[in-house]
Amino acid sequence: ITYPGRVPQELEHIEELREEEFLNPHEVETLTILCDLILPATQEYKGASDADVVGFIEFMAKDVETLQPDIRGGLMWLDHRSNTEHGVEFKEATEEQQKTILDGIAYYDPEVPGNERPFEVNFFSLVRNLTMTGFYTSKIGIEEISYKGNMPNVWRNGWPSVWTRANAGSLQNGTRMVI
Repeated sequence: ITYPGRVPQELEHIEELREEEFLNPHEVETLTILCDLILPATQEYKGASDADVVGFIEFMAKDVETLQPDIRGGLMWLDHRSNTEHGVEFKEATEEQQKTILDGIAYYDPEVPGNERPFEVNFFSLVRNLTMTGFYTSKIGIEEISYKGNMPNVWRNGWPSVWTRANAGSLQNGTRMVI
């Protein structure tokens, strides 16, 4: 992978982060299931696993270490809740059981400040945000929304005519408009 515009220190840091391991195999499996429930693949669209969202989340957790306790603690919370309610770890529960657990934490009252919400609600919100960010900043996600980036464009009836009118007006009153 090349990173245009990166200074050597950034490249070294990225490489160091890639070599570190934060999530253990059990956590990777659990997080993969969670991310795929948040953004599942369909016949028409790719899902979280297709874009290696778990790899993105792990990278972010290694880079922003303050995320680590919430991610690890949240995965532990999912297993505890699943064991308590269904007698199995979250990754072994049925999809219906998993969704029942998530329904209890996926929706929050926006009027309640984040620091007053239950831990598990904030955990789910964090993972949902990271899942969507990881997906839509990946090659697959960018292609899915047909993002073309900063590209030259042909303008028809857009700003050039506005610019011409504005410039003409400024010439009438003796000033010059610079765009």
